[in-house]
Amino acid sequence: MNQCQIITLLLSASVLSGCAGLKGRAPEYPIVVDASAPPSAPASTAISAPVQLAPVTPAAKPISDAKVAPVAEPTMQRTPIAVEEATEKATPAAVTPVSVAPIATSQAKPIASTVPSLLDAAFTEGLTSCSTIANRPPVTLMPEDRVIAESGGALRLGSSLRVGAGLFDDQATSAVGPVTYRYVASYRGLSADLVQITEGGVISYILLNRHTGAQARLSDIPTPSPDGRYFAAAVVKRFDFTGVEIIEQVGGSWAKGVQVSDAPAPCDLRWLTGDSLSVRVWNNGARRDAVVQSSNQTWTTTIR
Repeated sequence: MNQCQIITLLLSASVLSGCAGLKGRAPEYPIVVDASAPPSAPASTAISAPVQLAPVTPAAKPISDAKVAPVAEPTMQRTPIAVEEATEKATPAAVTPVSVAPIATSQAKPIASTVPSLLDAAFTEGLTSCSTIANRPPVTLMPEDRVIAESGGALRLGSSLRVGAGLFDDQATSAVGPVTYRYVASYRGLSADLVQITEGGVISYILLNRHTGAQARLSDIPTPSPDGRYFAAAVVKRFDFTGVEIIEQVGGSWAKGVQVSDAPAPCDLRWLTGDSLSVRVWNNGARRDAVVQSSNQTWTTTIR
């Protein structure tokens, strides 16, 4: 390699080092050297000095060099809310313990039964339960206008009550005081209706044959026998009588009622056959089972 070639290489290296770091560099033009000229003689073509461009400094700093000042969190003023306490505070009521004495079965008072507009033995027998009959409250009757509407055979006109062939008139005054009548119900499958009568505050019941108008008086709501021939009412105490009242219906009328007094304080009355019924009676200081039965048109009581 001669001296001219060495100079050419050095100049090329200098240009390259001056343009280092630039993204785009100016086009490089080769320097033409006449190799035939003597080494000491300068080249006949003037050589233009290469233009050296200053590196462009980017306006934004690299992320690694940028220093980000932390943003201060705004300070929030928290003002506590004042809760106003009630000036008056509820004082719990003092609880006084109540001593409840056990209730004997005979003293238990059930909820009053509501009499339906259509009676049957299942309901009327339930009214004679031993656990309730001694202290049974007055039964609750349905509103009369509703019962009359469901009966199909009763009618109320002011103070007059008509049930089939029977007619009842309320009286403001009588020997025992005011007398009022109230339609109660009819018996399922039978030609019998029940009317409540109140005389001077004393309540009793009238059995009525709606076709004939025949009437029979009983002390309480009676229970029909399976064939509908007899009606029996358990009477715990009414005036000076206690026992079972029985009435017989014969040919559209009522035979004379019977009071069976050898069945005292009866309860749990239930018909066994058409002419016999079971009942519990008070005998020798205890409840005992008994049977009240008709024999030769006489009702007798057998205590077991």
